[in-house]
Amino acid sequence: MKKILLVSSSSGGHVYPCFVLGENLKKRGYNVTYLGIKGQYEESVMKTITSVDIPNSFKKSLKNKELQKVLKSKKKIQSIIKENDLIIAFGGYISFLVGMYNLKIKKPFYIHEQNVIFGDSIKILYPFCKKVFLSFDNNLMRLKKTYYTSNPTIVNINPRLDVNIKNPKVLFVFGSLSSNTCLNVVHDFLKSTNLKNQFLVVTGKNKKIFDDIDKSNVIIKERINMVEELKIYDLVFSRSGATSLLELIKSRVEIVLIPSPYVKNNHQYKNALFYYKMGKVDLIEESNFSPNEIESKIINLKKKNDIDIDINPIDLIINEVENESF
Repeated sequence: MKKILLVSSSSGGHVYPCFVLGENLKKRGYNVTYLGIKGQYEESVMKTITSVDIPNSFKKSLKNKELQKVLKSKKKIQSIIKENDLIIAFGGYISFLVGMYNLKIKKPFYIHEQNVIFGDSIKILYPFCKKVFLSFDNNLMRLKKTYYTSNPTIVNINPRLDVNIKNPKVLFVFGSLSSNTCLNVVHDFLKSTNLKNQFLVVTGKNKKIFDDIDKSNVIIKERINMVEELKIYDLVFSRSGATSLLELIKSRVEIVLIPSPYVKNNHQYKNALFYYKMGKVDLIEESNFSPNEIESKIINLKKKNDIDIDINPIDLIINEVENESF
């Protein structure tokens, strides 16, 4: 049985595409090992994950105590690499470490980039990988070792043909950690609006913000099954992390993006800009996000998202790996 090591950590954007690919690989007869960081988000998603006790960023690894953890992890990570036939990394600091530790072992090494631009790890590891799988069909395709596959999570999403523009059901969801800043704006909107649309707000750990909201058309949840909710809701206000963005695009719901200004390399804004320039989404910078903007977007909603993503990322990745490594 072919053994594949899948590496990801720390954010839903890295973890979910890794997990979806892994579960599909298992169904097709592959032996899959998940590798992540102890105490991080991936442990709540992947029940059979192997975790190592290291920091979750390069910056943290520079501290002496954390650096010792990194050095101590080397033998364990190299042992895991040797047990597998190839590696597919999805980002985060651990992907960088695995890539560097693999330089001497020389197992076939692949990377999946979720964002519209290369992250720091990929910039360093690109010369040593066999292929970079891209989520966006953009100018990175000009590079010799890139291959457009989209994001594995979209295989669970069915395009909607019944999106209601005139009286949309509205979903507010702001990433796996949920943004306090955005949620406070949504709170003020719900408190003041007279609109009778159905609203669902995903709060994460910030549910208390909405303790004083008591309206029959407002639903408050800490977490949701995005696949199921996208069958119901017509308009989504969201951050623009690449994984959730591509799920929204595939579903053909209408989208208003509020990119996080706090992420490295401003990649969320660049993700959003990619589809905004195509005229397929609306974009509001966080500094301009307000109750009035929310109401205006709902009242003046027009059909924009008609993109057809007619590919299967799982098939494309597996076929590429099979052709090059087995």
